[in-house]
Amino acid sequence: MDTTITTPITKEGRQAMKEEAAIHLPSTEGRNDMASKILNVAIGIALAALLVTGGILVYMHFRPSNQNVTAMDRTLEKWQQAVNDDPGNSLLRANLGATYLDMGNYDEAIKELQFALDQEPGSFTYMFRLGFAYRGNENYEQAVEMFKSSADGTPASEKYPALFEAANTYMMMGDVASAKDYVQQSIADNDMIWNSRFLLGQILEQEGDKAGAKEQYEVAKKFNPNDPALQEALQRVSS
Repeated sequence: MDTTITTPITKEGRQAMKEEAAIHLPSTEGRNDMASKILNVAIGIALAALLVTGGILVYMHFRPSNQNVTAMDRTLEKWQQAVNDDPGNSLLRANLGATYLDMGNYDEAIKELQFALDQEPGSFTYMFRLGFAYRGNENYEQAVEMFKSSADGTPASEKYPALFEAANTYMMMGDVASAKDYVQQSIADNDMIWNSRFLLGQILEQEGDKAGAKEQYEVAKKFNPNDPALQEALQRVSS
């Protein structure tokens, strides 16, 4: 027998129960907002990570393999690879030798340029480059022979660079008479080259011929008026 006492629920009572239930029932609205915020943050972090990773990958792909590699190093690598692919090509070997020459590696320059010259014995260009390589190694006699041979094979009016370098090398050797002979040949081949005139002026000044030196310096000045060494030399012989 049910002894529970029940009280009739009025209309106002039922409304109060609904309001109480509404207060105590857990709401999902706040949790949905929080989940949405967390999701948005996670997506943002993921996108940022992707951007950073992508940037690193792009940098790694395009950056130089060695930050200290110079343009000359890359040129050397290019010609070394070209020679490896075609070792019998005299032009490639000459370009490799010229690159070594520019880098001051005279032993390797001589090796490559001599190979090229052996392949093309009449190349006055290879001889000219070899002259610089031998001179860089202080092998002045061999350098002079290369410059003179280069001049012999060069067409008229284009001999002056090799003749001038032969004269310049003779000056380094202390052979002033030979230097004078070859610089005069250089001027005879092209009389508008200032450095040949300047060198002849220096030789004449060394010989005590101030008037002759001044004449050569003044001609040189017409072609290179702003060279400080030339201006100083003119002042010296004009005093």
